[in-house]
Parts: sequence; C-alpha cells; structure tokens
Amino acid sequence: MRTNPKFIAAVTTALFAGTLGVLIAVAGFGVLRIAEQMLEAVGVLPLRWGENNVGLLMQISGFLSVPAVIWFGLWFFRKAIAGERGLTGYKYKPPN
Repeated sequence: MRTNPKFIAAVTTALFAGTLGVLIAVAGFGVLRIAEQMLEAVGVLPLRWGENNVGLLMQISGFLSVPAVIWFGLWFFRKAIAGERGLTGYKYKPPN
C-alpha cells in the first residue's frame, strides 16, 4: 500500500474533503443564522424561527456545502495523484 499512488492520493483526498466539508458547513450555518436573524428583525420571519428550526438550518448548510466539497475533492485528487506519481521511486538521501 505504501507504494500505490492512487491509494495514497485517495486517503489524502478523503482527509482533505472531510475537513473542508466540515469547515464549509459550519461557515454556511453561520451565514444562514445571520441571514435568518436579519429576516426576523425586519419581520419577514416570525420571532424565534431560527431557534425552533436549528435542524433545518443545519441541513440547508450541509446540502449547500456538498457541491463545493465534491469539486474541491476532485481537484485535490488530481493534484495528489500527479504529485504521488512524481514521487514514485523517490528515495530519501540525507545530506552529507
């Protein structure tokens, strides 16, 4: 497994995409929460709508983050596989 570039690229892409997905979903939730509070302030939404629908806001932020995570995951996988193929056969030689 150590010398398989596709496996190494897939593992690093999974770690990258998972971390990125969490970050984008959390940021998206914050933006939705701010927008929801502004809509409450101007009277478009009833008071306490956000507190009563936290699950819905979390689902919306999760669904909105999926396309970005898929795109960045594919982009990163292409970069990782090219980098791993470039390192095939590389042996570390310490400086003298």
